[in-house]
Amino acid sequence: KGIQEKPFLKARVKYLKEDSADLKKKEVKALSESVKETALSILQLNNNIPQEAQSAFEAIENPNFLVRFIASNMDLAVKAKQELLEINEFTERATILLKHMTHELQLLELKDEIHSKTHSDLDQQQRDYFLRQQMKTLQTELGEGTTQEIKELKLKSKDKKWSKEVKAFFDK
Repeated sequence: KGIQEKPFLKARVKYLKEDSADLKKKEVKALSESVKETALSILQLNNNIPQEAQSAFEAIENPNFLVRFIASNMDLAVKAKQELLEINEFTERATILLKHMTHELQLLELKDEIHSKTHSDLDQQQRDYFLRQQMKTLQTELGEGTTQEIKELKLKSKDKKWSKEVKAFFDK
């Protein structure tokens, strides 16, 4: 609450004591591990985050610091970050952060899946084109003519008087 605004802003502040997470509780440990694992999964899928960040995450042992660090570095709306800052109880704060992280992870997985599908489709198209080009080259080297050439030869052959064997060979 502000005391004065002019000639400068002056206020009294009251520091909140942060509830520290009890590492002996199984729930705290499990939640902390889930947050860390999800963060590492996000790191692996997101190319915009440097790989050195993985070492930083793995080195963090304090659950409170881990949750605050991830929350401050996530690409969240200001309102969502404010919501996380206002929560003093670790389990509630970590659970909400985990929801945001899970959403982010799902988006990254979907993006990766779409990228893989389009990449494999492109590879298939390139492969088909390459094979067609090889077929054309082989046909040219083997002396196989185009369909127009074949039609012209068939027209010319109608006037010829060939034996059955020669005609069969020519038709073949």
